[in-house]
Amino acid sequence: MRKKIFIYVLGFVIIYLTYINVKVLYFNIKYSFEINRIKKEIVKEKVLQDDLKDKIKDTKKESYIEEKARTILGLVKKGEVAYQIINKKGDRD
Repeated sequence: MRKKIFIYVLGFVIIYLTYINVKVLYFNIKYSFEINRIKKEIVKEKVLQDDLKDKIKDTKKESYIEEKARTILGLVKKGEVAYQIINKKGDRD
């Protein structure tokens, strides 16, 4: 009788420990995938951040400011003549 109880208890302990190990392994795999995904996202964000830093540097250049003044505001330098092309009604670009 004692032997039978010992075998049942031992079997339960083995099953419980196996369950715990499988559960831990599952979460390790799950979170390692999540960590890899987040690392890739961080790399993408760093690349985006570098691009934005480059754009900020460009916006501080006089040539960039001049180009935007010409294209957006339609400004011209002294002595230049500005031309504006107007399409006829119904024409498409």
